[in-house]
Amino acid sequence: MANTPQIIYTPITPIAGSYADTTTANTWTLAQTFSADPIIPDEVYGSGWNGVLEPPTKNAVYDKIESLSLASGTYTPTLTGVTNVSSSTTRLATYMRVGNTVTVAGQIDVTPTANNTQTTIGISLPIASNFSTAYQAGGAGQRTPSSSTGHGMAIYSDATNDRVEFDYYETNGTTDTMTYTYTYQII
Repeated sequence: MANTPQIIYTPITPIAGSYADTTTANTWTLAQTFSADPIIPDEVYGSGWNGVLEPPTKNAVYDKIESLSLASGTYTPTLTGVTNVSSSTTRLATYMRVGNTVTVAGQIDVTPTANNTQTTIGISLPIASNFSTAYQAGGAGQRTPSSSTGHGMAIYSDATNDRVEFDYYETNGTTDTMTYTYTYQII
């Protein structure tokens, strides 16, 4: 025989005294006093509020959000053929900035000069940076699927020109539509 759940009802006796006032049978209200100037533990706001134990003002919250340097938008990158590029076409790209980190996504068309050759194209940044190595930006791209073999591309920073470069091995000798994303630091 299966266990059948049972509901057990126990009448609640209201608490009398300074902590509660009874109103009707089996119901009560708790009396609580709030300070006009509440003190909130620092853990609620973290160290970003400089150890202040009072709630921040509306302006302080706005200032904090603004200090994060949040931004997003679109831009049309400038493309520069570096190696094995006959022509290229850009499309509107999107970017998002949080602090000093920027992430970009977009799509370009690249027509190579020759087949079976390393191909490199430079692309401008939506927010300027002062790169000093090839490792201050990174990402990947992929040829948009079609009937021919696709190929991936590596994306890295170009310290000489303060832009990023897309690098891939051209295998089909026709115009490639490449979808990409990369992230870099504003330096």
